[in-house]
Amino acid sequence: MKKGEYGNVECNDGFKLTGSYYAFCNYEGQVEGEIGTCDKECNDWKVVGAKLTPIDGNSGWLFYECENGGTITGDSWVWCEAGKVEALPTCSGGAAPAADPTDAYVDPYAPVEPYVDPYAPQDPYVDPYAPQEPYVDPYAPQEPYVDPYAPQEPYVDPYAPQPYVDPYATQTPYVDPYATAAPYVDPYATVAAVEPVPAVEPVPAVADVVSGKCNLPVVASGSWSDPYGDGNYWFLKCNEGSILEGTDYLYCDETGAVFGEAGKCLADKCVAVIENGSVGTEKVGDYYVYAQITCNEGFEITGNGGTYCSPTTGEFSDPLGTCTKMMMKKK
Repeated sequence: MKKGEYGNVECNDGFKLTGSYYAFCNYEGQVEGEIGTCDKECNDWKVVGAKLTPIDGNSGWLFYECENGGTITGDSWVWCEAGKVEALPTCSGGAAPAADPTDAYVDPYAPVEPYVDPYAPQDPYVDPYAPQEPYVDPYAPQEPYVDPYAPQEPYVDPYAPQPYVDPYATQTPYVDPYATAAPYVDPYATVAAVEPVPAVEPVPAVADVVSGKCNLPVVASGSWSDPYGDGNYWFLKCNEGSILEGTDYLYCDETGAVFGEAGKCLADKCVAVIENGSVGTEKVGDYYVYAQITCNEGFEITGNGGTYCSPTTGEFSDPLGTCTKMMMKKK
């Protein structure tokens, strides 16, 4: 290394650099800084006739164990610090180590067995121009032959009339979009005393009733009808004195399977009995009915002619009026 130049430290095999890799020689011929040193790595400290248990890193305890029945002299455990040890044990006696088969001499000029002539024909010889077996004629008809113009089975006539559906038919059930969903109930209104209505005797229920090809459930105090006559749409109508709770229609497919959940016909507790007239109810929304008075001939309504009522409790939002005899006007 000349003056004014940088040099580097390179360690021999089995040694590891400790310290700086570079060194600088100033113009006075002095090396500035500390030059690194080459130290032996811990796992490179071998003992003849002994087996070394390697360690991770370059500091730790090295363990030596004599092989082939040899006797160790010194400590089996040796402390190694940054690749340096103070003393190593020795192994004496024991059988000679077996010869390493990898040490056998290999003549680099000896022919490789077996010798393969790269110019020799491959066996078996395959003629690239010979026809492939079995020969397939690309122009032969495929088996089985399928006529692309033959009609598909089963044939469906695209011009056959479809089941007619009247687009102007009234959908059932009809829902008035302007109806009040939840009628107002005055919590301070006095509930009129209404004579109890005799309970509606339920129709004995059976497992199923067959309507044509459809298995429709039996609904107490109600009956099914097929207004379209196609056997697919069935509608439930409750008997007088009963009111529908739930869905009023079911769908039946071609196999007879029924889809949907049938509603129930419950006793309408809003049906009141008044003198000289009658009270009719009409369902409004899901929770209320509208009760309306109709007086007999010669009588007129005094008070409320109609009010909302809960069919499950029989409570009216306003007291019902009465039917009183009309007063004859003097001429």
